[in-house]
Amino acid sequence: MGLFTRENVEDENEEIIEETEIEDDAADDQPVEDGPVTFEVGGRVYEIRYPQKRLDLYESGHKPVMATFVQNGGAFSRKELRDLTAYGLKVKGGGFVSPKQGMVMADKLIEENGYATVLEVVAEALQRDCGFLFK
Repeated sequence: MGLFTRENVEDENEEIIEETEIEDDAADDQPVEDGPVTFEVGGRVYEIRYPQKRLDLYESGHKPVMATFVQNGGAFSRKELRDLTAYGLKVKGGGFVSPKQGMVMADKLIEENGYATVLEVVAEALQRDCGFLFK
């Protein structure tokens, strides 16, 4: 995956977020760590995490993740990917981003970096945090 960047992203309050970066060790041909991919927005570091309660919250208003995953051969619709990304966005070392703000951020991530790149990050997070879904 390598480097995942975008500039001048607007949040829901119309403020400009200077820069976003998502990096992992794969670009350096080093083993990928078990931890989440991180990225920076406006000086804050974010990650994508799916603890059971967060996944339950997502599924309370959406189709179950595995139902979509199986039905679509491991893919999600663009809206599902946006929403799933939004529910997993967390300030590193802090709390989760509100789903509403997360959807704005996720839309920009998909626009600037492409569906496939964001899908890869989300799929890695689901496998890492919810491995029980894939056993």
